[in-house]
Amino acid sequence: MDKTRSDNWGGKREGAGAKALYGEPTKAMKIPESRHDEIRSILKGEDKLTQVRAIIEEWNSKIADKSTQSPRWKNAAMLLNQLNDVIGER
Repeated sequence: MDKTRSDNWGGKREGAGAKALYGEPTKAMKIPESRHDEIRSILKGEDKLTQVRAIIEEWNSKIADKSTQSPRWKNAAMLLNQLNDVIGER
């Protein structure tokens, strides 16, 4: 039985291949195996700094909602401003 291949066999085809995950060009990087999980969690946004940023954002919204600023809320706002300065969020 003679099997013939069509002209569409092999080669580059539109829509074929892996799809982009990040919406931008990527670059391969060599990292030590011992640091793989740590780097992966950072890239996924699971690092401690991301968690701190989420907490700060939550407290920023709580402070913004307070129409009467008691001294305690003003102190909390000062602390949040200092934290934002440290992590470079301003």
